[in-house]
Amino acid sequence: MKSRTNRYLALAIIVLLTMPFQAKAIEKKSGKNKKAGKYSRGMRQRLGLADVLIKDPEVIILDEPTLGIDPAGVREFLDLIIELSRESKITVLLSSHQLHQVQQICDRVGIFVKGRLLATGDIKTLASELFSHDPYTVEIGLGNINAVTDDQAGQTGIDLIISSIRQIDGVNSVSETNGMLHAECSRDITGKIAAAVINTGAQVTSLNMKMYGLDDIYYRYFEGDEDHE
Repeated sequence: MKSRTNRYLALAIIVLLTMPFQAKAIEKKSGKNKKAGKYSRGMRQRLGLADVLIKDPEVIILDEPTLGIDPAGVREFLDLIIELSRESKITVLLSSHQLHQVQQICDRVGIFVKGRLLATGDIKTLASELFSHDPYTVEIGLGNINAVTDDQAGQTGIDLIISSIRQIDGVNSVSETNGMLHAECSRDITGKIAAAVINTGAQVTSLNMKMYGLDDIYYRYFEGDEDHE
C-alpha cells in the first residue's frame, strides 16, 4: 500500500508539471516535446522528487530543495515533505540554509558550522540548553514616558522604568533599543513586568515574549565556534 501511495503521488506531481505545457501545446505546438532539462530549476526540483518517489524509498535526501522555486511553489513543496514524513512514513533528510523553512517542517535538526556537526536535537531542547541562563526574553513597547515622575536627579523616564523592572525577582538584565525594552528573565514573569511599567505611570503599547528559533540557535553556535578559533 505504501509503495502504491508513493507511486500515485509521484505520478500526480508529474501530471502537475506537464499540465502547463499541455495547455500551451494546444494553442501552439511548441511545448509538447520540451525536454526535462529545459524546465526551470523549480520544475526540475519537483520532477526530481517525483523520480525518487517512484523508487519507493525509505529515506530521501534533499539538498536546498526550494532553491529557485516561487513562494507558492515553496509552500506546496514543504507541505509535500511534511506529508511524506508523517503520512507515508518516509525519513526526509533536508540540507538547507533557509533556516525558517527547516524550522517549519523538521522534527529534529543538526547544526553544522564549517563542516563540523556541533549539535543535534529538537529546536525546543537546543534552545533551552543554549539560553538556559536567560530562557525568556520579554520585549516591552512604551508610551507616555513623559508622564513618569523623575524623583531622582539625573534620571530620565526610561531610567526609572528600567530600574523598576530590574527590581523584579527573576529579571537578569534590562536593555533599551529605540524606545523598546528587552528584559532577559529566568522565568516567565511577563505580567509582573507589565505591572511594574504601568506603576511608573508609563503605558505598555506592546508586550511580546520572544521565542528562540533556529536562527538564534545557529548564530549562537556560530559565534561560539568563532570565539574558539
